[in-house]
Amino acid sequence: MIPRNKKSFWSLSKRERLGLLWLSFILLTLEIGGRVYKLFVVPTRHEYVLTVVHDTAAANAPKGEQKSALKSKRAYRPDRAKAPPKKNRTTEKRRPSVKLNETDTLAWEALPGIGPVYARRILKFKNLLGGYAEKNQLGEVYGLDTTETWYGLVQEDNAPLDSLRLNSDTVSVFWKHPYVHPKLAWEWIRYREKIGPFESLEEVREGYLMTDSLFRKIAPYLSLQ
Repeated sequence: MIPRNKKSFWSLSKRERLGLLWLSFILLTLEIGGRVYKLFVVPTRHEYVLTVVHDTAAANAPKGEQKSALKSKRAYRPDRAKAPPKKNRTTEKRRPSVKLNETDTLAWEALPGIGPVYARRILKFKNLLGGYAEKNQLGEVYGLDTTETWYGLVQEDNAPLDSLRLNSDTVSVFWKHPYVHPKLAWEWIRYREKIGPFESLEEVREGYLMTDSLFRKIAPYLSLQ
């Protein structure tokens, strides 16, 4: 007689036997699935072995020479990459410069911030003046900003200027100059007719239409011819 606490498989009810079969099937499926997953899905782990290759020539060399041979065979390390080469000052591009009374528009256009339009204005004003006497006269060119970089690249050249001949030029020549207005030109003509030729620039300075600031600007362009 079989004890009640140790029932055989066949003594179980149909529902209990079916449950045990399903449980066994599930456990077997999980076991097989785990083995298949490890075999085909999980990547194989490779063991890398660091091998050291000895230079036979360095190994057979005397002890004193082995260190120098090993130093020459050092492996490349990314953190010890070569630093970029230093710039050679002689090869660096130099900033262009221009003379104050330069007549070539291309030379002016080479300056930073000076294009064809400004270059033509600079030369046009230069021709009206008869040449630039001082660098600060560039500030009188329409639209030019003398606080920009290009202004520091202009060099004064003390070039000869086209002079106004006080004792021989006509009134139309006088008033074409940017610093001479028509009333001042007629004053010079009347002075020559009433008093005679100018003998010094002080006579021009004492004119009633002449101010000190205007005289300083116009004096470099005056001659007693």
